Amino acid sequence: MPGQGLPTFPVASAPRVADDVALTAPTDDSGKWVISAGATHYYRAGADLVELLGALDGRRGVDDIVAALGDRWSHERVLAGLEVARRMELLDGSDDDRQTLDGRRVKFVPPLTVQIALTRRLDRTFDALLAAARPLAALPRRPGLVVLAAVTVVAMICWAAQIGATLDALAGTLTIAEILVVLAVSLVGTAVHEFAHGLALKAQGGRVNRMGIMVFYLMPAFFCDISDAWTLPRPAQRVRVALAGITVQCSVFGITSIAAAGAWAAGADGIQRVLLLIALTNIAMALINLIPFVKLDGYIALMSWCDVNQLRERSMRLVSDRSLAILYGARVPPTPGVARWRWWYGAGCMIFPVVVIVAALGNWRGALAGLGVIGAVVLALVSLYLILVVGTLVLRGLRRARDFGAALPRMIAVTGAVVLALGAAALLIRTDETVDGSFVTADGTTYLVSTDAAVLDALRAGQSVALRENGIVLHRDVASGELSGDRLARDVPLTALLPVGGLDLDVPATWVRIDGVDAPRVLDGLAEVTVGRVSLARSLVDRFVWPTALGRW
Repeated sequence: MPGQGLPTFPVASAPRVADDVALTAPTDDSGKWVISAGATHYYRAGADLVELLGALDGRRGVDDIVAALGDRWSHERVLAGLEVARRMELLDGSDDDRQTLDGRRVKFVPPLTVQIALTRRLDRTFDALLAAARPLAALPRRPGLVVLAAVTVVAMICWAAQIGATLDALAGTLTIAEILVVLAVSLVGTAVHEFAHGLALKAQGGRVNRMGIMVFYLMPAFFCDISDAWTLPRPAQRVRVALAGITVQCSVFGITSIAAAGAWAAGADGIQRVLLLIALTNIAMALINLIPFVKLDGYIALMSWCDVNQLRERSMRLVSDRSLAILYGARVPPTPGVARWRWWYGAGCMIFPVVVIVAALGNWRGALAGLGVIGAVVLALVSLYLILVVGTLVLRGLRRARDFGAALPRMIAVTGAVVLALGAAALLIRTDETVDGSFVTADGTTYLVSTDAAVLDALRAGQSVALRENGIVLHRDVASGELSGDRLARDVPLTALLPVGGLDLDVPATWVRIDGVDAPRVLDGLAEVTVGRVSLARSLVDRFVWPTALGRW
């Protein structure tokens, strides 16, 4: 109740457990019950929460529930338990929304994930796959581990010997055919990754609820719902399920690294480049999946090992509640016995997604700039959506502070001071204002080329230009120079604007000569022109919210 530091559950109600909630008694020494809500929501909980749920018959009010549970349960403790049950969507009314969501093929998971379920009838598929894999399971264990260790060592040696070639591939361009091969193999590897999760779960007696495709932080991927792993009694079993997919991509990395070394020895540079990119893609996906700060395999493994439901959300709430207490004086309930690392982990969970998204936008900004207005619109829409997400989270935090007794005058004063401080910093900090284009070298002269009228309007003679490689991932420095005043209209190959080779297509563009560049080591790439000094606020808006291609403001 506001002003008293208690949860906001309505005291006068007669709560009832939802019809689709099921309770499974402990099957090991942990004493944890498994609570399932619908087809995809699983929790491991202690006996106290189960005891409280058993008293929620829809006929008792809070006072009657306290009396029925006995002396161990105070009024405040029952309210706190009801708030937990409400957040876990275990109470009557939650199942209507849950059944609607569980029945949908398309599901949006904030902030930037869309899941599309392709199938839900998977038992026969996984039974057949397990039967096919049974001969492998029957092989002697020790010799298999020796062979695996030997292959791993060979793969790492092959990879280390080709690091230079890998960096060149990341900083270079690919043909459409090479891009399609890398994407196709990577997508197949990701699909096998998800099937490995399902097989590991099925082999230990679990059930796969859904599989499908998704867009995860702007990247295509597959998913496998392994929520049923919470029914497995031992944490080690759940960790094996969570990490099964990563072993698949590590295997693909090893195989393609060895194959790339073979292509290198045969002088097949193009094949080597593609194989190295496939290897790098798979090991990168394996390492990214191990990061525990977002809802990937590493997080599920950590949560399973700690045997804590919603570890990420609970840890972030610890940090959020502590911040609300410090800033606004909110009287949030204490959390005794929480390990210190959970606070640092919660802070990492808050910060890491922001860093990833900003880095991704920054990396793709140059390529999107080459698409003119279309690329600018895509960048602006993604940026505006992220601003909306951040604003929603801030408002949610303010409401929670108010619910837990924060004084409104203090909230207004502190929030105003924070906004003013951030606004002042954004206006007072000065940074270079830049516009993006491309460069080409023709007849011994280097030119900035652009199809964007807004970029061309910002260019002046004498402005400094940084030239970089337009690689698919890396943008290494090439040279620097200054713009001249000479311009000419000429077609430019599309391959000079995008990190794609083999396209026999020219587009009309304006060429601006760049002085002071001596024989760059690459003939085309990205060009970044410093056009002045502006505030940090203006720079961020120009780069992400209202890119130059949309016109000057």
